[in-house]
Amino acid sequence: MLNTINTHHSSTYECVETLIGEAKIARSSLLKKVSKGVGPPDLCHFIKEKSRGKKIQHFQIGFFHHLIGLPIKNQTDVEKFLTSLIEDTFRLAKKNQESKKGKFLRKSHRKWKIIQGSYLSYNCFSKMDFELSFKYDDQKEEMKDKQGIFYNAKKEAIEPNEELLNELFVSNFLRYISRKKCFNVFPCLVVISDFEDPKTEQSVMEIASKLFWRGVRVGCLDSLMLPSSVNSCIFKMIYKYFARNFRWRHIIQFFGELAKKDPTLNVAVSKALFRIGEYTQALDVLKRVFKSRPLDIFVLKTLTKLYLKHFKYGHPESFPKALKFAKRLVCSAPFYYKSFLLLAKCHLAVKNYNRAFVSLNGMPYVTEEGKLRSSRSVFVGANIIENSRNMEFSMNDSSEFGAQPQNENRLNQNQNQNQNQNQNENLNENQNQNQNENQNENQNENQNENRNQNENNQNQNQNQNQNQNQNQNQNQNQNQKSK
Repeated sequence: MLNTINTHHSSTYECVETLIGEAKIARSSLLKKVSKGVGPPDLCHFIKEKSRGKKIQHFQIGFFHHLIGLPIKNQTDVEKFLTSLIEDTFRLAKKNQESKKGKFLRKSHRKWKIIQGSYLSYNCFSKMDFELSFKYDDQKEEMKDKQGIFYNAKKEAIEPNEELLNELFVSNFLRYISRKKCFNVFPCLVVISDFEDPKTEQSVMEIASKLFWRGVRVGCLDSLMLPSSVNSCIFKMIYKYFARNFRWRHIIQFFGELAKKDPTLNVAVSKALFRIGEYTQALDVLKRVFKSRPLDIFVLKTLTKLYLKHFKYGHPESFPKALKFAKRLVCSAPFYYKSFLLLAKCHLAVKNYNRAFVSLNGMPYVTEEGKLRSSRSVFVGANIIENSRNMEFSMNDSSEFGAQPQNENRLNQNQNQNQNQNQNENLNENQNQNQNENQNENQNENQNENRNQNENNQNQNQNQNQNQNQNQNQNQNQNQKSK
């Protein structure tokens, strides 16, 4: 249906439409199915025309490509981007026409004219699609009849205002953060890193802090959980944006101000403090949140993870607390498969494989994605089987807390356990050897007794035979005498 080419006049890869406007139709049908998430990437669509030979025969073709990372504060930002893109297009076309490589190149690189175009961007907060359409004047080399309108799900036109444009600005930022996982399917994808500029980043964070409480409209992390400020895509995306560059102080500053309204956002603050190395302060912050929200699932999950990490870092007193919060999480959310998974990891950290198997078997079969089992539970179960066969366990946790240091106390405990096991094995071997020696001695004695008995029996038989022979001789002698 769609062919990907790199045109002679464009610096980016473009897709050619077999029918003009099919990219827009595919986008509109996709938006009908979008109920949560940040939405599809931006669409840049052009209708181009070229003439053939002396007989002027015009024909039109649709070109398009997808785009991520363009900060759109107002309509003029889109107009500036489109004018710069068109200027680059004509600049490359002129270079190709002025090149001195023969007549074949001049004939093959005929000039394409842009007749009209449009730029579409999705507002994931209000579930609206922004479209800026224009017509291009080739003689004056400028855009005319520019019109920017928001369209809702019912295709009703709504004029842009400051609130909708701010939501669009933050929506483009969220799509830029999640560009690697979500948008690899879209053809001709172009990524612009304008959000990395400190001025644009500061303006985005100011608007995102105001729109943060509308983040539930974007979507939830787990569909089985109730929507909340912690269970939202905007919370995950902003935390991920700072965490992948190890900017933990920015997380503490951003979410610390928002936590004044909702204390559950201190979950992000505690994670950042834990990554810096301030373990006690991170746990104290979570304890205060737990007192105000004792039944919050995400608070219990974070407490379990942090205490389990603290135990792995060389603090054995943290394990009973981790196990306690994991059990409480299972009781408060028995329908949530990650609670059983955390409980299995707690038992696995102490090498209690039987309890780990029991907790994995208690996991609900259907997750929020409709799959039978999560990949993490399969991974943990495979590790349990390997360790139950006396293999060394090293669990690669892909959670958001990162890598863990080695625990010297646990290594010493494992060494002592191995030494005790070796000693027990040696004792068992010695006992078995002694038993075998005793058995061999008893067998030898029995054999000697049997031999003696056989010899005695043989002697008796010989004596009896001798007596019989003597008796026979005597009888013969008497008979002779009587004769």
